[in-house]
Amino acid sequence: MVDLDDLLFSEDHIWVRLEGKNARIGVSNFIKKGFPGITAVDLPVKGDELEKDAPFGEIEAFEKAFDLIAPISGAVLEVNPNLEDEPGLISDDPYQEGWLVLISPTDANELQSLLDYGEYQEEITEEEE
Repeated sequence: MVDLDDLLFSEDHIWVRLEGKNARIGVSNFIKKGFPGITAVDLPVKGDELEKDAPFGEIEAFEKAFDLIAPISGAVLEVNPNLEDEPGLISDDPYQEGWLVLISPTDANELQSLLDYGEYQEEITEEEE
């Protein structure tokens, strides 16, 4: 079980978990509400550069699409290989098996703009009202 207090979140529903000098990135379980039944995911490849606040991929769920916005900048070290055959892992297990990419951050200061779990919960509550 993942301790959500160990994660940082963007307002775009993307989470970041620091793992040493690297950062694992995924989508929060908020995706279940607006995008049930994920059918495909388009992600960068190893070696690509993510730029903070820029799109780096897309999730498709039936006739809808959700742009993935990079919460921090960095070089892609690894892409979740399981998502090609099982994109539903993103909504079924968003904080473990459904992770998206592992990156090497280029600017640690960008982490300061992210929300802790409590702040993120407040943001979601305001968004739903």
